[in-house]
Amino acid sequence: MPTLQLEKIRLSNEERNEAKFSQIDWENISLYQFVREFWPVIEPGKPFVDGKHIEAICFHLEAVTDGRITRLLVNMPPRHAKSSIISVLWRVWTWIKKPATRFLCASYALSLSIRDNVKCRRLILSNKFQEHYGHIFQMTRDQNAKIKFENDKRGYSQAVSVGSSATGEGGDILLIDDPHSIDEKRSDVTREASLDWFKDTWCTRLNDQRTGAMVVVGQRVHGQDLSGYILSGETGEHWVHLNLPTEFEPDNRCVTNADNFHWEDWRVLEGDLLWGERFPESVVERAKRRHGPQGFAALYQQRPQPLSGKTFDEGNERLFSIDREAGLYLLETPRGLKPVFIKDCWHFTTSDVAAKAKEQNDWTVFATWAVTPNLDILLVDLKRGHWPIPEQKEQGYKVFLEHNSDTYQCIYFEDVGYQSAIGQELIALGVPCLPFQPQGDKVLRAGAASIWQRLGKLYFVKFAAWLVEFRKEIYGFPKEPHDDQVDNVSMACLIVRKPAPLSENRRDEADAPPPAEETGGLIPITEPLDPAKRIDFEPLPIVEPTRIDPFAYAAQIYGEGW
Repeated sequence: MPTLQLEKIRLSNEERNEAKFSQIDWENISLYQFVREFWPVIEPGKPFVDGKHIEAICFHLEAVTDGRITRLLVNMPPRHAKSSIISVLWRVWTWIKKPATRFLCASYALSLSIRDNVKCRRLILSNKFQEHYGHIFQMTRDQNAKIKFENDKRGYSQAVSVGSSATGEGGDILLIDDPHSIDEKRSDVTREASLDWFKDTWCTRLNDQRTGAMVVVGQRVHGQDLSGYILSGETGEHWVHLNLPTEFEPDNRCVTNADNFHWEDWRVLEGDLLWGERFPESVVERAKRRHGPQGFAALYQQRPQPLSGKTFDEGNERLFSIDREAGLYLLETPRGLKPVFIKDCWHFTTSDVAAKAKEQNDWTVFATWAVTPNLDILLVDLKRGHWPIPEQKEQGYKVFLEHNSDTYQCIYFEDVGYQSAIGQELIALGVPCLPFQPQGDKVLRAGAASIWQRLGKLYFVKFAAWLVEFRKEIYGFPKEPHDDQVDNVSMACLIVRKPAPLSENRRDEADAPPPAEETGGLIPITEPLDPAKRIDFEPLPIVEPTRIDPFAYAAQIYGEGW
């Protein structure tokens, strides 16, 4: 590997600062120097924040421009300057070296491709660029639009979207920046359509299949996204993979090699951050809470599945007990017991109804929950069995009778054919029921629920007979053969995470109330667990719960004549 390249990668912070103010050889400027110098032109008002990952990206892109790398895959977390460097600055820098280069540039949305095209044009037309490089090429007047512009050396840049026909154009370098939107992790159809487009259309657009280059950059969204397809080897080509996770994982250290080319991740300790200057530990921790283990592993660690393979973590488990005589839920927190009056909570039941009753099929589950004023979610009771279809309705009715009170709301059923029909039959019996519309697959919904557990907002009743099997399923998910109890946990957390009963918006960790131990009123563990035995405890009279009129409730929800 050339000594000059090694020196560029290993520049110390002091050397970087000295280089900034040293005399630049504008004719032989490196991509890294070009990024530093022209960053203010494309990002005015946003100071350039240096990082070793920027040097690494520039090092690999230079190798694409000079032909040492013809297939490059870059996986990195969002908001780490990838588009500014790769889709804007690198393209213009390449024209300084090879102005006849023809770029075909795609993103999942055409508007994003056009955005970067516009930034390229503005950079080229800037006074600073024209001062140093106006003699190398100029923009043509007859082809100078947002979607496609051309220079007088016959190089051009064409913006397209993933899935388009590419308008019949070809390119010397094909660049895809973000092939998938985040939402495509929920849609197998859309994601697979993107893969078919890449294989059948995009790969055919190279002007020269022997020397042309392809670059794909983006964060991971799914195990079978475009990056996954490339890494599987199914392309039949050698791709250099620059993998830049937010937190360093020694067992997955990235090392890249090509002709006269070598690079490896500079980090040493597990957990070392990729760009700590902009994304310190506090910011990364917020991202973990916001996205959950599945989302963080994909978007930030570039692993669509966590290393542990688990969604829920035993280390985050919280338990509670019930003092029915005192009318209290006793939440066990790391700092002591938090008593919550049962009458101050609202209750509901989630369900997952199996279409068949055979032992090898999924179970039918009814889970009843309490929600505290602080939005702590408490699993109060769980009924689970392989019941024949007529008995499923009977079990749902029994759950309603057992838990119905003035604080009980309804039973939720997934709004899909068979389960919805069970709900309609129970409504006819006077049981309040509401539809739940699942979004995304089971793993994604469970990942959203795990956020609530990580925030200390999810509790399971202590010493329940069903707790052993329940734990086995949720902490083994998604590898356990059944997921019916997990589905109920996911449904409950998603219902509570809505700011209002029928709202489509959801709270993330920034909107979640603090955990119970931060709200005061704790009982130290050293004191008697029975609050009635505490000196400062003032018992309230036990009031017989008021039964609601299910027919009036149904009329209120569904209207008269339901």
